Amino acid sequence: MKKLVYAVMGISIGATLALVLLTYSMPKPKAKVPDARYGPSPITSDTVKMVQEYTVLISNESMNDRWRGTGILLSSTTVMTCAHVIPESKRADTLWIYVYPGDKVVHGKLKFINQPQDIAILELNTPVSGHRAPVFAKTAILGEPIVSVGNIRGYMLWFASYGIISGEHDRWVLSDAMIRGGNSGGPWANSKGEIVAMTDVGWEDGSSAIAGGIPTEKLQKFLVEAAKKKPSVVYELTGE
Repeated sequence: MKKLVYAVMGISIGATLALVLLTYSMPKPKAKVPDARYGPSPITSDTVKMVQEYTVLISNESMNDRWRGTGILLSSTTVMTCAHVIPESKRADTLWIYVYPGDKVVHGKLKFINQPQDIAILELNTPVSGHRAPVFAKTAILGEPIVSVGNIRGYMLWFASYGIISGEHDRWVLSDAMIRGGNSGGPWANSKGEIVAMTDVGWEDGSSAIAGGIPTEKLQKFLVEAAKKKPSVVYELTGE
């Protein structure tokens, strides 16, 4: 009887050791799967603060019209936003640029614009300091968690909302982050605070919404073309 018990125990221990060895010998996945939509987010409060610091709020304070938008502070004197955020008059004295956290306001005028791509560069009349320049990600990854910061509904708030990169459509990348009027020109950033897209359009059906952003590749291409002043792609505004 004892021999039978020892035999069974030996078989059990051997099977366990074989299972352990098999587990450790299996190849490990090389790519990290993005976090689930409603799982723990890698985007921390420090990430949000970083994105807010390079996000500006834009307000058109003309006598005939008033509307709000968002922009990305590229340097102490330049802001990138959507072309449709710029008023038709393009008057510098109607554009007020609010720098985070809102204790500094400067004027901005249009410097470069590409209407078909809906991207524009504003030049600030007064340099701002104390803000780090944003970093652009190489690409947006499907399923990647992102934070969007923008002037939601024109309420003059650095409003942050969370979502994922949900897909692609036409010339945009898509996200389910809550984005509404006034967000145009605001950044979408990944967990590192790197820009993956800029808010451009939105579609709402009353109960849900999806937003389209200009992807990082197009934004970076525009900046390169603006630096080279390519007239066929980027239109420089002079004498405005």
